[in-house]
Amino acid sequence: MVAPSPRTRRPPPRPQPRALPPSARRRPPPYAYGPPRRHGGRRLLVLVLVLATLTAAGYLYLARGGSSANATGFLGANQQSVKATDTVIAAAGRVQRFAELHSFDVMTLGQIQVLSRQLTTLQGIAASASGRQKQIADEAVTAVKLAIYWVGLYRQAVAFTHRLVDADTAHQQINDAVASLKQQAQAWQHS
Repeated sequence: MVAPSPRTRRPPPRPQPRALPPSARRRPPPYAYGPPRRHGGRRLLVLVLVLATLTAAGYLYLARGGSSANATGFLGANQQSVKATDTVIAAAGRVQRFAELHSFDVMTLGQIQVLSRQLTTLQGIAASASGRQKQIADEAVTAVKLAIYWVGLYRQAVAFTHRLVDADTAHQQINDAVASLKQQAQAWQHS
């Protein structure tokens, strides 16, 4: 028997694909048996979210309207500003090692953001106030602007330049701004 030459050799036949049993076949989409399903749960969720949004918007609109809301808003913003500056001073007193300066820096940036939000609140109150209350609110806006400026310089002096003279100057100016904010809070309560 002579072996076939490589040119005449044929590859082995390919196996034929086997038919899948009926249980392994893909199921037709659900709408093939009837109309597509309705999603009533989504409508309910959207309705609830719309109602919640309208309720919250109405509450915020009504809460800003009255003078008692302005009093609470002014005193609240004033107190938050004082608290933020006190937090910065206290955090600087807790820095004992060079490695703690980063956490002081991060905390100070957060308190500057708090002060900026309170500044926006106080500016809104000053815009809607009149008479003596407008004058008090404008003075509070100025005091918070100064507090933001001096807290920024205090942060830079403590965390970056390590110049104690600059830190002491900024500390004194922050204390002056806080004293001014406390005076405006008392004046607002008596106006």
